[in-house]
Amino acid sequence: MTSDHNLPRVRIIMVTYNSVTKLGGYFDKVLSGIAELNYDYDKIDVVIVDNNSSDNTAKHAEKTLMSKDRTSKVNVIKLNRNVGLPKGYDVGATTSKSKIPKYFLFINDDVILTQEGLIGWFQSWNEIKL
Repeated sequence: MTSDHNLPRVRIIMVTYNSVTKLGGYFDKVLSGIAELNYDYDKIDVVIVDNNSSDNTAKHAEKTLMSKDRTSKVNVIKLNRNVGLPKGYDVGATTSKSKIPKYFLFINDDVILTQEGLIGWFQSWNEIKL
């Protein structure tokens, strides 16, 4: 495993729409994957953009992540209308309180992130050496 100081700054952006209804319990696994990332809080920024879901996806994401004590590194944005996937990603990329990252990682709402997967992604770009 690599040390935190070797990991680059990254913003992970997920756009959701009725993910609780569409994915059911699988969406909880997606959120758990985000919550369980072992990453320096100063170097990661997770933004979940909800495209005006009617099934309380945004509230569910906040509640689930809060129960895992990970709200400090996750920003959930509830839009007042569905702006589509590309615009949702744009909102996530440009709306953040943290420093501008070196990388943006755009993921779908059915992607389970793992620590190994994230490090593998960086390695594929020759960003870090183990």
